[in-house]
Amino acid sequence: MVVSETQLTTDGSVMGGVAVSPGGDRIAFLKWSDQILELSPQQRRVIAPLWVMDRDGRNAVQVTEDAQWPAWEPTGGQRSPRIAYVREIQPGWARAYLVNVQAKQSRELGEMPWQRLFWDGPERVAFVAERHLRVWHNGQVARQSALELPDDVVSYQIYPSPDRQKLFFARNQELWLADVQTGAMQQVADGFSPSVNGVAWSPASHQVAFPLQHSGLWVMDLTTGEQRRISDLSVTGVTWSPRGDILAFTGKITSGPGTSTLTEIFLINADGTDVRQLTYNEVPDYIIAWMPDSLDLLIGRADENAQNTDIWLLSVSTPATQPAAN
Repeated sequence: MVVSETQLTTDGSVMGGVAVSPGGDRIAFLKWSDQILELSPQQRRVIAPLWVMDRDGRNAVQVTEDAQWPAWEPTGGQRSPRIAYVREIQPGWARAYLVNVQAKQSRELGEMPWQRLFWDGPERVAFVAERHLRVWHNGQVARQSALELPDDVVSYQIYPSPDRQKLFFARNQELWLADVQTGAMQQVADGFSPSVNGVAWSPASHQVAFPLQHSGLWVMDLTTGEQRRISDLSVTGVTWSPRGDILAFTGKITSGPGTSTLTEIFLINADGTDVRQLTYNEVPDYIIAWMPDSLDLLIGRADENAQNTDIWLLSVSTPATQPAAN
């Protein structure tokens, strides 16, 4: 296995919010700024400009002055690519927007509880309000289904399936599965940490991967209900390859005689076989996403003080990452 690395940003100012366009040609990300927004006398946050760059790191441009949780519109929308995002305006409350990336023009959708937005299809932006799924479409808000979520759902830990028929959500440290159409819900696991990078759906929507505190990385088959642990490592982020045969994850390992903990990038087959460590660094690495061609991984890499972060592209040359036969 050969791994080549390409640094895409160089100023150490990446704040997060990294998202890849459906075609894999553009990358959105948030930057740190020195501006502070006062949400209340007791609470404030850093204003984070939204930037977009080409896949190779070139042509980076700022498209909004402040954004949180950017999400690209799925393939099939308007010709000019758009990103949905929110801006927290007071504690627990936000405004939602769409930005035309090429024109750098934002349009306000409306106000909502502060949370991640997700797309319910082209032209349809979804969110949760008053325990129900809602959708902005053609300037109107409508209830998406009869699903009624519990009061204590962690609003930024809602994970809809690619086919939008099911979703996972977190409440306290419990992980739950819900059927969007019937409203049926079941608890899947305990020990789920809202501080990690949550749940990763397989492209076909029939499997999910999720890390549990002190219990490693798990995969659940939704057709059978079977759950299996595929890694004992402490995992803080996971993503599926576009073909659904491999997972990439951020795992914590101990360096030396128990003196320090490193976060590195690993690959593992979906059945738990053939785990491979990709990065070997003294600085923290974390997984962001597979690129749509299934060969490259987008990662974040912090400096030795874990204060400044840049985006890197890992190109992995190994038979295991070639497109798999269906």
